[in-house]
Amino acid sequence: MMNFTKSFIDRNDNQIIYLGYLGYEFASDFHDGRAAVTNGEKWGYIDKWGNEVIPLKYDGAEDFRGGLAPVRKNGRRGIIDQRGKEVTPIKYDKTRTKEGMITIKLNDKWGFIDKSGREVLKYDTVYDFNEGVAMVETNQKRGFIDAYGNEIIPLKYVYANTEISEGLIAVGEDNINSQLGYIDITGKQVTPLKYEYASWFSDGLAVVKLNGKWGFIDKTGKEVILPKYDFIWPFSEGLAMVETNKKYGFIDKNGAEVIPPAYESAVNFSEGFAAIKRNRWGFIDKYGEPLISFMYENANSFKEGVARVYYDGKYGFIDKSGKRVVSLKYVSASVFYEGLCSVTKKEESIPRNMRQESKQKSKGETGCYIATTCYGSYDSIQVLEFRKFRDEFLSTTKAGRIFIKIYYALSPSVARILKNKKGINAFLRKYLLDPIYDYLKNKKV
Repeated sequence: MMNFTKSFIDRNDNQIIYLGYLGYEFASDFHDGRAAVTNGEKWGYIDKWGNEVIPLKYDGAEDFRGGLAPVRKNGRRGIIDQRGKEVTPIKYDKTRTKEGMITIKLNDKWGFIDKSGREVLKYDTVYDFNEGVAMVETNQKRGFIDAYGNEIIPLKYVYANTEISEGLIAVGEDNINSQLGYIDITGKQVTPLKYEYASWFSDGLAVVKLNGKWGFIDKTGKEVILPKYDFIWPFSEGLAMVETNKKYGFIDKNGAEVIPPAYESAVNFSEGFAAIKRNRWGFIDKYGEPLISFMYENANSFKEGVARVYYDGKYGFIDKSGKRVVSLKYVSASVFYEGLCSVTKKEESIPRNMRQESKQKSKGETGCYIATTCYGSYDSIQVLEFRKFRDEFLSTTKAGRIFIKIYYALSPSVARILKNKKGINAFLRKYLLDPIYDYLKNKKV
């Protein structure tokens, strides 16, 4: 019989947090050192050691951004900090947070909590803050406010990009299909309103569409790359992906096609590489040289030094040499955030750490019962260090062997008591096992 086990792994494929063993059904990715987790009924947060740092008491929980996270309880929403303290009451219809600013909705009105802590509710819609400015909308007219609620650009535009970028905003005066151009943060028009589409600025350039073709303008409105492509993406690491006749390539900021459009599909450059498809997926450098074989059914950008790849129904990760640092064995995998990645693997009914321990027993060996229970994984880096200490130090002395014998006579029953005791396990990790691990690691015992 097969089931699915969910866990967090590091870039060496070490299982750091075994979610199922800790009683969790799902976890989001880590942001600001916290991951939202649920037992199927309530939500809370764990840290990177698997400690439950914010109890499972919410009906919903979102990712932390800038030390704040939206949560939901009894149909109401609010914001908490990384300690679980309520920064706002849990009373709103909706809440969002970005750049430390909080937007709120209550009784069909959107608003925000300004820098002084004042609650302002008077708009039909308030969008996220970006570069200290947020777009607001009332009666289908859009304008912009600062972090203190001052309306720095009057609500007069029918269309506007939701976010300011590099001090400029794309706007249109008539309707959603009107011609677009850019204004600055004072409301001054800096480019003509003539484009069918106008994106945000990045590295001093913005994607625009004119007469059905795509190109780039600079912040003065100069068309530095004439609109001639079927589609175009923003610059990333000095190159922008372009599409012509359903083929993909890359241009530089001078408009030179450094990698001519010849590929079936592609993903923008990240960490010096771009994933491209030529029958199958592989990777090229900024000169267009293939560096990793075209063998995968799908591939994603590099992030934190590794890239997710997919082959024969399984996900894994490769490094920049093409070496598989995480084997192709997972039925699902996110990407790495803050050094950890959530994965799902098909397993037999018995968790892998328990099967390994049973296998070792048949060979006359034993597992680290208490540490495995507290950390939730036989393959966690702490348990690996403890096993190394047992095998390379304790087992070499008579006193050490006596200690091992006594430990394995008593520890299975202790581990059974500790199973699913999250509070006790967190206490033991923090005040007993983590200090021992730090000592062993630093002393190189």
